Amino acid sequence: MADYVRFKYGVDNEGAGWSLPDYNPENSYKNSYRITARFLYWLTKKYDKKIVQKLDKNMRNKTYSADLWNQYTGKSLDELWAEYSESPQIS
Repeated sequence: MADYVRFKYGVDNEGAGWSLPDYNPENSYKNSYRITARFLYWLTKKYDKKIVQKLDKNMRNKTYSADLWNQYTGKSLDELWAEYSESPQIS
């Protein structure tokens, strides 16, 4: 989530040479950092602009569970990654 926040709110990411990576089919959301940040950004565009805040709240409250992905999107995390893999455009 930290890299998602940096992408979304970072000051001078371009000047720092920091950006989200291009989609690579060999990657997974399990690779974390910028790869996961890109996936989270895609989720905000495709499903719920507040999904990151919702997940963060659940993690902070120690109420996170894998079922939250279904609750917030109607799909499991693996189903979401498969959908993202089919159409990973974020612009």
